[in-house]
Amino acid sequence: MKAMLAELTAQSEQGEVQPWQLSDAPLDYIDAQCRGIVCVEWQITRLIGKEKLSQNQPAENREGVVKALRSQGNECAAGMADLVERVDKS
Repeated sequence: MKAMLAELTAQSEQGEVQPWQLSDAPLDYIDAQCRGIVCVEWQITRLIGKEKLSQNQPAENREGVVKALRSQGNECAAGMADLVERVDKS
């Protein structure tokens, strides 16, 4: 269990300047948290997607979303901004 938590934490924190590690928390705290965690493994047999791109929002909200995404300065956010703009024009 702790190995899975450590791996998940490392994956989630990898982009941080000072990534938090499982070993940063007291052992008794981690042990207590582990007692409340239930692990589940799913086998995905198909995916069905739905675009949720602020299309139900007023134009000014969509514009704010696009502006915020573009200000992040990364390719993924820019791609999402393009999608929001595309839905806005349809």
